[in-house]
Formats: sequence, structure tokens, C-alpha cells
Amino acid sequence: LKILEEKKKRVDELVAAEKERKDLEKREQEQQKQRQKEKEEKAAEERARKAAEVKARWKRMDEARTQAEERRRIQEEKDRLFQEADAQRRENEKKEKLEREKAEEEA
Repeated sequence: LKILEEKKKRVDELVAAEKERKDLEKREQEQQKQRQKEKEEKAAEERARKAAEVKARWKRMDEARTQAEERRRIQEEKDRLFQEADAQRRENEKKEKLEREKAEEEA
């Protein structure tokens, strides 16, 4: 009877040890899942941050391109106006010269 009690006690200890081992494995698996989840969340946050940086960089580049186009357009308009004024000045000088020559001939 004592041997049976010891065997039962040993079986109970083995069952308890197996249960403890399974509980430990389960906890480790849950912790590993949690670490993996956190790692994936961190990676997703990093991807979102990089995407936001790229979007901001593209926006700045687009704004710079728009400003450069505007400056170029303004400069072209200035050049055109300057050329028109220069052409008008030359035309006026020609007219004045012709009028002077005509006045000199009449005199």
C-alpha cells in the first residue's frame, strides 16, 4: 500500500510537472506573440513615418518647382516689357532724327 501511495504521489508530481511545463510553454508563446505584435506595430509606425517624410519631401519639391516656374514667368514678362520699351525708344529716336533732318532741310 505504501508503494502504491508513493507511485501515486510520483504520478501526481509528474502530472503537476507536466502541467507546469505546459503552462510555462503557453506563457512563453503568449509573450512571443506579444513581442512579435509589438515588433510589427513598430515596423508599421516606421513605414508610416517614412511615408510621411517622403510625402513632405515631394510637397516641398513641388512647391519649389512652382516657385521657380513663377520666378521664370515673371522674369520672362520683365524681359518682354524691357524689349518692348527698348523697341519703342528706338522707334521714337528714329522719328526724332527724321523730324530733325526734315527741319534742317526746310531751314
